[in-house]
Formats: sequence, C-alpha cells, structure tokens
Amino acid sequence: MKRTFEFKFLLCGVIEEMLSPKNGAMGRLRGDVTDIEEIKKFAKKEEIIDATHDCLVKAIQPLWDEHCSKSINKRTISNSMGSLVKIEDTSKSDTQETNTVSMPEDNNTPANSDDILQKAPLTMTPNQKISFNLQNAKVGELYSAVLQIQGENNLKKVVIKKIVFPEGIGLSAEAPDFRSIIGTPLKDGEYKIFVAYHFQDTGPESPTIDSEFKLFINPDPKSLWKKLDPDPNDPYSKSNEAKYLADGTDNRMLLAASRRGRSHEHSGTFRDDDFYLVSENGWNILAVADGAGSAKSSREGSRIAVRKSVDHLKNCLQSQGTKIEQEAKLWSSGDKNAQVKTALYETFGQAAHTAVKAIEEEASSKNANSKEYSTTLLLAAHKRLPIGHFFAAFWVGDGGVGIYQKGKKVELLGKGDSGEFAGQTRFLDKQVMTGEEIMKRLNFTITEDFTSLILMTDGVTDPKFETDNNLSSLQKWDDLWNELEPLITNEATAPDELLKWLEFWSPGNHDDRTIALLY
Repeated sequence: MKRTFEFKFLLCGVIEEMLSPKNGAMGRLRGDVTDIEEIKKFAKKEEIIDATHDCLVKAIQPLWDEHCSKSINKRTISNSMGSLVKIEDTSKSDTQETNTVSMPEDNNTPANSDDILQKAPLTMTPNQKISFNLQNAKVGELYSAVLQIQGENNLKKVVIKKIVFPEGIGLSAEAPDFRSIIGTPLKDGEYKIFVAYHFQDTGPESPTIDSEFKLFINPDPKSLWKKLDPDPNDPYSKSNEAKYLADGTDNRMLLAASRRGRSHEHSGTFRDDDFYLVSENGWNILAVADGAGSAKSSREGSRIAVRKSVDHLKNCLQSQGTKIEQEAKLWSSGDKNAQVKTALYETFGQAAHTAVKAIEEEASSKNANSKEYSTTLLLAAHKRLPIGHFFAAFWVGDGGVGIYQKGKKVELLGKGDSGEFAGQTRFLDKQVMTGEEIMKRLNFTITEDFTSLILMTDGVTDPKFETDNNLSSLQKWDDLWNELEPLITNEATAPDELLKWLEFWSPGNHDDRTIALLY
C-alpha cells in the first residue's frame, strides 16, 4: 500500500526551510511530532527534502540568472525572492499520480529527486495583489503625474489597457502605456478612477483585470474666499479699491494703488488702508497708512492720517523747504553741525503731529476713543537738489519705505515697528509724538540716482519680503521690481495693472495691500 502527501506542502516547506532553518514550516512540524513511528516517517520526509532542495535550485537557476546580479545562495534567495515565490498545487485527489509523491512502503528507499520533479513540476507565478494611486491634484493647477503601481516588479509587469476618469474633471491618461496622467483639474472632490490591466507574461489576449482607486482633487484656495461688499450706508464708507497716477517733478511719475484684502472681502468689511500723493513746489510727497484691523474706525484713521500729514507737509515745505535744502547742502559737504533733522522735525514732525490731533478731534466728535482710529503712517518726500536727490521720511508702524536703485542698492528710510507676535505694531498716537520718538523716526539721505522711491503697507511687505531683515535685501527688491517694472512702463495702463497685481496670491497673507511709487 502506498501513502501520499501534498506536494505543495512539501515544496513550501523546502523554501521556508531554506529561508529560515530554525523557524520554517518543517521546523514547526518537527516540533509537533512525538510518536516514534511518525518520527521515523518524518526522517524519510527530510531525505526527500534534501533531494528536492537540489532540484529546486536547478529549477530557479535560469530565472535567477536573468533577473538577479548576485550569485544564488540561501541568503540571496531570501533577500531577493522571498514572498514573490508561490508554489501552486493542482492536486485534487489521490488518483492524480502526477500531483502526488508516492513513497514505497519500505521506508529505507529514499525517493529519487528527478522522479519528484517529473511527477510534481515546480510552477512559480507572481502574487496577483496590485494597487494603484496618484498624488493629489488641485483645481486650476497644471497636473502631471505618473501612475504609481504597488506590487509591480520585474517578475510581475503590469500592462494597462485603459484608465477611465469621471467625465469633466479635466484629466486623462497618455497613450501608449497610460501611466502618465496630465491635464488641469476642473472640479474638486474625491473621485473613483477605474483601471483595466493584465500581466505582461499572460499575453494580450488574457482576461482583463479591473481595479479602482481614489483620487483627491483639492479646491483652488481662492475659490473658498467669499467676496462680500460692505454696507455703503455704514459710517466712514470707503471704496474697495483705489488708484492714482500723476506727473511728479524731475520728470518722474507718481503712482499708487490700494486694494481691499481677501480677509475683508470674505467678511464684507471695508478697506482699512489708504494713500495720498502730491507734487508741488519741486517736492514729491507720498504717504500710505494701514488702519488697525482690530480698531472699529481705523479706515477713517488711515484716511485722516495721509490727508492731514501730506497737506500740512506740503504747506510747510513751501515756507520752510529752503531751510531743509540749506542744511542738506551743509551735511553733504561734511559739516557736522548741519541741522537737517531739526529742519525735518519742524516739517515732517509737525505734519505727523497734525495728523494725530485731527484723529483725536474726529474721535471726540463721535464720543469715541481715539484708539478706535488706530493707524500706521509712512510719510516720505523727495526733491532734486544740485547736490543730488534728497529724500526724507517719517515712519511709524510696519510696512516699508525704501529708495531702490535697480541691481545696485536699496536704502531704507527708517525701521518698521514689529511686536512680539505676528501682526503687532505701533500706531500713530500721542506716545510717538514726544521729541525723542519723532527724531528717532525721522530719516534722510542724498543719492546721485535712483530707480524708484517705494512705500508699502504690510499687506505687500509681508508676502514679498517675509521678514524685517529681508527688507534690507537687494535681491528681494530686485525680485519685486522685476514684477512691477513691466506693469508700470505704459503710463496709460499702469494704474490698472498695478491694482490688478495687488491681487497676487500668497498663502496666509490676505490683508489690505497698498503701494505708492515715485519713478
């Protein structure tokens, strides 16, 4: 009488024994055997394993040489083949002699290894577990990605027959291999993508395998922002945007634009920024202001600040401008006794003081606290003198004032007030109207040439310069000018182009944006 055992179990045991002699299937079986007769039978099985091991190595040698660079041994089999080897057993009953191993009743007769290989051929097939995925996409952003296929390797090459995307999402797969996915997504959401494929070694006529995976298309962040108009009947109504262009002195142009930030658009509140520019008596005067977002009437505070300070400075320069010019000439010649800052204190300092007083008067007339009108103020002026271009500024709050010479240098006319936390700054009030504070905030310089004098609120400086230190970076100013120059070359379109530019997208930066230029 002959006894048979499952060939699949035997060969799986051989492979596991090769990879893990201590913990393989045969090792576990050996630990479960206690009966003496079974131990004798098991010993014969181990002889069969020894013989089959030689056959197994011979069987996989050609495949190994084709796909692996290392020599074949137990370690490299373990590292390179591992779970990729699957032993298929097609035995259905004891009557199918080719799918079983027959052992003589005489246990002293070991099986012949060639006979084992003939009766139960070794078939190695790939594990069929395949999955697909794609990196996330974003609406309105050009998309180009390669389909990722998990489970594919040199022994298991996937041939994609088609990929089906939901209609109207704006993506498609490029022939001939359908692995490159391109397009511009049109809709956000989570979508099922369907893939039809087969394996390379099964031939083109083999049945198609269907699979699916999910693709996430994120919305365009801009589309999430609402655009609500404030009530025009509210006190201190202000337009959502403003622009200005005028001739300056010395063949220069004065240009400014201001736009309500997305945070204000989303909440349906007014623009808090403001600007005011004039050119008179040889002087170009520019001012920008940023009303505090937390202050109820700051939009009026910024308007008062720029209007009152510029108007007062304009009048002062008409009567006292000569004194500034004389002191500047002395300073330029190296006279250490030159009193330029004193002359500026009597003009720029008084202009700032006039703005503070006007804000307090407005608050008083409404029985309100002047803090409800809190605002920054950046006030600057320029005049071409025989000794060069004279610039002076008074600066309180954040933002930036700089004299820029393309590709050569940038000179700041002051220093921004930054608090311990983001968004903190100083505002135009009585506390900055002491003699010491005013003198600290007054700055001037004389240059031979310049490309542009630029004043900006923090809605521009924060996204474009990122840090206070970067305000001194020539590279950052060059980058900014490279964006602005093409927009402002044509005077007829410059105001509209500058206003449109202020809509630029910068994650996390959605404040009002105002910029003023002399160029």
